Amino acid sequence: MTAITPAERILIDLGISQPKDIDLDVIAWTRGAVVNYRPMDG
Repeated sequence: MTAITPAERILIDLGISQPKDIDLDVIAWTRGAVVNYRPMDG
């Protein structure tokens, strides 16, 4: 049996079961985090 990772626990707690349902901004908001978007260099 494989243990559930902390990241998997967050997805399960939010009811996310499919990759297409992942919304990074929503997940970050529920965790009190902010997502910063900027162009990648190099």
